[in-house]
Amino acid sequence: MRIGLPIKGIIKATIFKHFCGGETINECDDTIKKLYKGGVGTILDYSVEGEDEEQVFDDTRDEIILTIKRASGDKAVPITVFKVTGVARFSLLEKLDAGTTLTVEEEAEWQKIQDRVLAICTKAFESNVPVMIDAEETWIQKTIDLLALI
Repeated sequence: MRIGLPIKGIIKATIFKHFCGGETINECDDTIKKLYKGGVGTILDYSVEGEDEEQVFDDTRDEIILTIKRASGDKAVPITVFKVTGVARFSLLEKLDAGTTLTVEEEAEWQKIQDRVLAICTKAFESNVPVMIDAEETWIQKTIDLLALI
């Protein structure tokens, strides 16, 4: 992608359709209905990750919550999923897993991460929608496990 080849377009025109129902929740509706008609449930997964900006993390949290709202009361969408790296800076997760002391700013950032995960899980609970926290890299797994248990 750095050299300017139209990789995104090539992927979307080929393998994307085999693995993704769409780029938005609404685009996924037809696929959800077709799969359910064949006895297959859908997992809505907003899988943005690897960003470094707080606003992106908040936006990702909000999109994940929208997937939970979409799944609520719909047997065709029996579970939702998210990656913690979509709502948290990867390097901070690494630092936490390594047990390194955090700066005051990082402590505040860690609290925001916990708040985002809690907001997602609270909405899932209120909506009676199971939520799965997707596995991550082994070198941040202790922190992911901690968040799952909070």
